Amino acid sequence: GGGDPRVASRGGRFYGIGNAEVGVVLACALLLAGSVLSLGPDWERNKVLQALAGGCFAGTVLVVGLPAYGANFGGALTCAATLTFASLTLGWPKLSFCRRLAFVGAAMVGVALLVIASDVWRGPGDRTHLAGAWSTFRHSGVGSLWSTWIRKAHHNLWLMTLTPLSYALLAVFALFGYFVFRPVGLLAEAWERFPAFRAAFQSVPLAGVVAFLLNDLGLISVAMLSLLCGAAFAYVQLEVQE
Repeated sequence: GGGDPRVASRGGRFYGIGNAEVGVVLACALLLAGSVLSLGPDWERNKVLQALAGGCFAGTVLVVGLPAYGANFGGALTCAATLTFASLTLGWPKLSFCRRLAFVGAAMVGVALLVIASDVWRGPGDRTHLAGAWSTFRHSGVGSLWSTWIRKAHHNLWLMTLTPLSYALLAVFALFGYFVFRPVGLLAEAWERFPAFRAAFQSVPLAGVVAFLLNDLGLISVAMLSLLCGAAFAYVQLEVQE
């Protein structure tokens, strides 16, 4: 939610799914897909398993974004970007990076329109803050979106000033993304043994960027995502060393 970040960081969101939970849900969706596909034989050609993973991803986006459930617009866009990229990486690994990003952009626009429409079409007493933001945008134009983004950026920057650990988190997150795309040594061996996990984890850096840009406490989403994916990353390394 919005408002004072000191309130939001203590759980001041009283409905829907908060930013910390977005990180948890997103990590669970990626880990579930990676686990299921890793267990399946010849998963790169198994369209049934890939379809199940895609269904899990689509359900995650809807649960996070729809007003009747998660009601988290920024979280829905973060999930849409991340899980679309993961789906393309898992299903069409030869697709170029730029084309994947183009599909990601289209998915984000589609999800944004769906979530906004589903809220606007609800009864006046059931609408969330998103319908109010849409009404403001219609009357005030792009300036209202800019002011909203500035507020979200301010919240993230404020959160980063609380502790040097915030910068350490971002550094570790960047290293995680680098080693997923440019593995060396045992890391390369690990990804050869668990290619589905690598394909899923390649979307994690994108998740961090989008969460940080579109959520007023996106750093918390990044932290939870890093914690869970980092634990799975450590498990993969231990499996390779045995």
